[in-house]
Amino acid sequence: MLALFVGLFFVGTSVKAQDVKEANWSLRAGMNLAKYNGIPTGVKSSVEPGFYLGGGMQYLFTENIFLETGLDLSIKRSSLKLSGWLGDLADEYLDENAKAKINPIYFHIPIHVGYKFYFTDDMKLNLSAGPFMAFGLGGKAKEDGESYDIFGSDEGFKRFDFGLGLKVGLDINKINVHMGYDFGLINVHNTMNDIHTRNFYIGLAYNF
Repeated sequence: MLALFVGLFFVGTSVKAQDVKEANWSLRAGMNLAKYNGIPTGVKSSVEPGFYLGGGMQYLFTENIFLETGLDLSIKRSSLKLSGWLGDLADEYLDENAKAKINPIYFHIPIHVGYKFYFTDDMKLNLSAGPFMAFGLGGKAKEDGESYDIFGSDEGFKRFDFGLGLKVGLDINKINVHMGYDFGLINVHNTMNDIHTRNFYIGLAYNF
């Protein structure tokens, strides 16, 4: 594995090494697979498919080193199997078979630094990492046919999320195929401690 990485490094740097200053723009969309870590005993979080849609900017400092950011409308669905109190997600104590689905909607802003490996001028591998910020716009939780607002209550979810993300992508001409994983670092619930978001995503982008 180490030998493969070293080989990719030398291939990438030998093909393209000169300094550039260039910004590239893209439109992207894909699927989220989100869940929550740190939930209380008796509450199980399961993945539900969501989606994201947005635009991105990649600024090349050199042919290999880049800064990537953007703005996505992101729905991070998850289901919770409940056996206790969960604030505004339920108005009573629930039995062990009760289940709620939550659908928070965020503005999601990643800020990644990455390295680009060139196989050819039309095929590049991008590896990047960095922080993200997310701002809750709205969304509902549903349980037993009832709907509850996720944000905006002292017993609901907090609107702000922050964490770190990893991403790998492959550019083929103007098409980018990518996947990544975001680790939430702050508690996102007002009454429960240490509730952190986890999200795996996969998607496509078109580079201008």
